[in-house]
Amino acid sequence: MTAPVGWDLACLLRTTRLDGRAAVRAYGADPDDPELRAFLAARGLQGTLWMLVRALRLPSESAAARAALAAWLRDPSGATR
Repeated sequence: MTAPVGWDLACLLRTTRLDGRAAVRAYGADPDDPELRAFLAARGLQGTLWMLVRALRLPSESAAARAALAAWLRDPSGATR
């Protein structure tokens, strides 16, 4: 089974390990394509949930997890982050 290309592009745009916008452009896609917003929101939610679950084991991460949740609730697509 494979995921939609939009999911892969959203993962690239959300990464901090490389220049995701450049990677998406190199793929031949527009990083500002409005059709990616739903994928960006889903990827952002996945990352936020991971932070919340991790904070259950590492209470020192709770503040960062709560901040990530608040940021996701304000802007699920991450357009302003």
